[in-house]
Amino acid sequence: MQIRGLDELNKKLHQLREEVGNKDAGGVLYGSLMFASTPMYQAIRAKAPVSPSMYRRYMSGGQGTGYYYDKNGKKRRRRAKRGTGKYQMQNPGLYRQSIKRRRLTKGVSANIDGAAIAIYVAENTGKTFGDAYYWFFNEYGTAYQAPRPIFRPTFDGGYANAEVRFAQKLGERIDKIMG
Repeated sequence: MQIRGLDELNKKLHQLREEVGNKDAGGVLYGSLMFASTPMYQAIRAKAPVSPSMYRRYMSGGQGTGYYYDKNGKKRRRRAKRGTGKYQMQNPGLYRQSIKRRRLTKGVSANIDGAAIAIYVAENTGKTFGDAYYWFFNEYGTAYQAPRPIFRPTFDGGYANAEVRFAQKLGERIDKIMG
C-alpha cells in the first residue's frame, strides 16, 4: 500500500507537535486513526462466525475419570469415552466478542515516529472459559479445512475508504486545534 503525501504530512505533524505539544498532537493522530478504522472494525466483527446456540466446550485436562495401574505398575489416567468428560457451556459469539481494536503504544509494537492501531483477536475475553483460539483455523485453514478469512479481505477492501476518512478527520482536528 502506498500513500501519497506522507512526507509532507509527517513534517506538518512534527510542526504541530512543536506548537501544541506532544499529547494533543498524539490525540489528534490516534483519534483520526480510530475514526478511519471504524468501518473495517465493524465489518470484521460482523463477518465473524457465530454459533446459533450455546455449546459444550470440553476440557482436555478433565477427561480422565480415574486411575489404573498398567502391566508395568505405572499409574495411568483412565480416558473418558467421547462426550462424557468435563465440559463447560460456552456462550455463542466468543470469536466476535474477542475481536478488539486498540492503540499500539507500548513494547515492541509501539510506533516511534507516529501512531498505529491494531485490530486483533484478544485472549481470555470469554466470560465462561478461555479465548477464541480457533480464529487462526478460520483465517488460515488447516490440512482438512479450507481457509475462511475475514481480516485480510476486509482490510484489502477497506483501506482506500480508511485513507479518505483519515485525511478528512485529521484535517478537521488540525483545523480545530490551530484555530
